[in-house]
Amino acid sequence: QHRRAEDRMWHDYIMALGMIGTLAALLLVGKLTLVPLSTLLRTLALCCVVLLLIPFRFTAYRWGMERFEWILFNVLGLGPIVFSGALLLNFFWYQEPMCRTHAILRSTQTALFYSVELEGDAFAAFPGAREFGASEGKLIRAKAVSLCTARGILGADVVVRRDLLVP
Repeated sequence: QHRRAEDRMWHDYIMALGMIGTLAALLLVGKLTLVPLSTLLRTLALCCVVLLLIPFRFTAYRWGMERFEWILFNVLGLGPIVFSGALLLNFFWYQEPMCRTHAILRSTQTALFYSVELEGDAFAAFPGAREFGASEGKLIRAKAVSLCTARGILGADVVVRRDLLVP
C-alpha cells in the first residue's frame, strides 16, 4: 500500500516539532531544572523508547505507517514531545518557592552570558542557575544573588526566580 507524500507529511512535522521543541526546552527550561543533565538525557531516552512498547498493530498500522517509520516517529517525534511536555509541566506548576540569598564570590563573562560563583559552592552542579544574560548591566555591581527554588509538580526542583542584588 503506497501513500502519497502529502499523506505522510504530518509525520515529518511532528518529528521536526519534537526535535526542535526538545532542544529549546532543554536550553531554556532544562538549565533551570535542578536535575543533572545526564538524568535529563536518560529521561529523554526513556521517553523515546517506552512508546515503542505500544503494539504496532494498534497504532501505526492504522495510520498506515511502516515499522521503521513508526520507530523514527516515536524516537524523533512523540518521545521528545512527551519529554518536553513533562519538563515544561514541572517548570510551570510548582509548590511554594523558597528564596535564599548567596554572596557572589566572582563572576566571569562570555559573549552570551555572565556566570557567577557563589559562596559555599552553592548551585555548583547547576551552572544554568548561575548564568545571567550578557545584557544584565547590574551584574557588574552586584554583590549577591537571590535564588528562589521550588518543587515542581513532577518532583524535580526548579529555579523560579533569580534576582541580582545591588547594594
